Amino acid sequence: MVAIAITGGMVWANHQSVNNSRVDYDHENSSYVNSPNQDRSSKHLKADHVLDGDTIKLATGESVPQSFTDSPEKSQPLGAESGARLQQLLEQAGNDVILVEAERDRYGRIVGDVFVRNKASRNPEEEFFVNGEMVRSGMAYHYARYSRNCSDRTALETSEEFAKSKKRGVWSGSYEKPWEFRRRQSER
Repeated sequence: MVAIAITGGMVWANHQSVNNSRVDYDHENSSYVNSPNQDRSSKHLKADHVLDGDTIKLATGESVPQSFTDSPEKSQPLGAESGARLQQLLEQAGNDVILVEAERDRYGRIVGDVFVRNKASRNPEEEFFVNGEMVRSGMAYHYARYSRNCSDRTALETSEEFAKSKKRGVWSGSYEKPWEFRRRQSER
């Protein structure tokens, strides 16, 4: 694995459009290229499909939430767009993902850092941090409440600040945060 650590977020060719946008994997234009933390073990797996903007279903049948991010729920505004963005990112990588387990959630699921490689890139060994890109594109929030032990916390913070400054996705209007939405739904 190539160990390249550059903070920031991966640049999308067209940040404002969800439909038909492609990830710009060009290293010269990309500001967030990374590889899994060498202190943690990684698994190369196949993604089957996207459940929502922060959860993928693996070919093994296991659901994997992305660590330290939270995207709009499917029934919320931008929920479908968030899922579509994640699906595009995975498809461009041939649905091959690199998963680094961050922790297990209360359901026993792996919560992880997800990385992909672009097979068409000039350097197909470069790994891109999916969690950070979802936050940077405004399709997910940095879930700061739970990221105390996140090895990529600075990248997520930087990505969220970028999305806020550019008013991307969830920062383009007055949207209810997904954790507030879920709490409100559970109170009904």
